[in-house]
Amino acid sequence: MQATLLRGVFPMLPTPFYGDGALALDDVPRLVDFALAQGSAGVAALGLGGEASFLTPEERKEVAREVLRAVAGRAPVIVGCTAEDTATACALAAHAAGHGAAVVMVAPPNRAGISSAELEAHYSQVALAAQPAALMVQDAPSFLAVELGPALALRLAERNDNVRYVKTEAVPAGVKVSAMVEALQGRLAVFGGHGGLHLLEELDAGAIGTIPGTEVVDACVAIVAAHQAGRRAEAEERYRQVLPLLVYTFQSLPFFLACAKEVLRRRGALRATGLRIPGATLDGRALRGLERHARLAGYSW
Repeated sequence: MQATLLRGVFPMLPTPFYGDGALALDDVPRLVDFALAQGSAGVAALGLGGEASFLTPEERKEVAREVLRAVAGRAPVIVGCTAEDTATACALAAHAAGHGAAVVMVAPPNRAGISSAELEAHYSQVALAAQPAALMVQDAPSFLAVELGPALALRLAERNDNVRYVKTEAVPAGVKVSAMVEALQGRLAVFGGHGGLHLLEELDAGAIGTIPGTEVVDACVAIVAAHQAGRRAEAEERYRQVLPLLVYTFQSLPFFLACAKEVLRRRGALRATGLRIPGATLDGRALRGLERHARLAGYSW
């Protein structure tokens, strides 16, 4: 199990695809180097922002291997291992841990009406498979049909020693993060997400880390560093600068992914900007809006 508590910014790497949808794994080192050069504490892979649900289990293992190989021990890696069935989630978790992942992140199966007992059994089996890696419980009711909540997260931590983190993406963000932090009383560390959209609220509410998009990793690093150093006005100023870009891109998950990959391409961090998620296209109007908001956020190309 990871001895040192992770904190700070762990950007979710997009999965690079060529235009025909094939994996573009030769772009992974470029993405990793970009993220680490911007000051991130580590990287994350294969979450919702990595189009993991559009990959086969074998492709996910392939991407995880490439990310961990590219990082080469320079920083901790969080690997998403969410699956609709427990056996697949366990296999992905065991693979990630076996290849050096520090943390395995798992959202619940996306099934409305799944019982608390079923969720506890699912997570307990995945936690066992993930050893010696820590497990991060992803509570993402904004994107999935299930909300876990602090009570379930606490029961999971009490039953499984390596359940050490919660990534909460419930809204309203500040209220939900605060409730999670207060209920867990330090038993689990709380991370935010939502692509960085609610970052300042999450930090004010007690989150110790965040998993934003890679395209704004430098802004998030600056915001977190200033906030942790007690320079809240500085953190708020940088957040205000980047917020319109975050709001613009986060209109839907497909639009967010298309925008993120375009910004990364223009910043020199990504060559292959293909997507597998349906509905992810940028026409001329969308591109002009993206360029305008990126300039306001301090990005130029």
